[in-house]
Amino acid sequence: MESLSHQDALQLFSRHAFDGNAPQGDYYTLSIGIVSTTGGLPLALLIIGSSLFYKHNKEIWEEMLQKLGKRPHRDVMAKLRISYATLEVDQKQIFLDIACFFIRHNKIGPISLWKDYGFRAEDAIKVLQNMSMIKVLDDNSFWMHDQFRYFGREIAEQEHTRLWDELWDEEDITCKLRSTKIKGSVRALYLRAKVGNPITVTVEQIK
Repeated sequence: MESLSHQDALQLFSRHAFDGNAPQGDYYTLSIGIVSTTGGLPLALLIIGSSLFYKHNKEIWEEMLQKLGKRPHRDVMAKLRISYATLEVDQKQIFLDIACFFIRHNKIGPISLWKDYGFRAEDAIKVLQNMSMIKVLDDNSFWMHDQFRYFGREIAEQEHTRLWDELWDEEDITCKLRSTKIKGSVRALYLRAKVGNPITVTVEQIK
């Protein structure tokens, strides 16, 4: 589904959290904060709103807001995992690559990289778009909901941590570059130069 505007997202959340079209007065600010973490994703608004229904305790709401700032709601993750499980292998890898490395990047470079790996990149991108897991913006750059970004990076950590297949966290990259076992175990790194320009380094460049 398409992302909702802020007003529509707040209304959808309120229907499930308060059984009304707007947040209750004491919870307005907290509701705004929670809604902002969902990126307007209807599924997330429905699940999170329902989980807070009749929980009129600000500490619970504040704890929820803090958790959502770090990762998606566990039930949202479970629903997103169902969509992810239907993807083919190359589609999964392209989704993870976008989540970890290529948000706001022009699609031309990544597509060339995926073709070098033998992936059917254009078909995979169409599938991911049709499932609303990614978008291609007017400037041909990739975009995805924060919920999908968190989900993709968590999947990447779970599936690839043992192999250090993909790295984007600065501390992990530093640790790995200092290792004597780096050859063949890293497929991609994502770093930022001091001037703020993004850099993607493939394993071929660091062997």
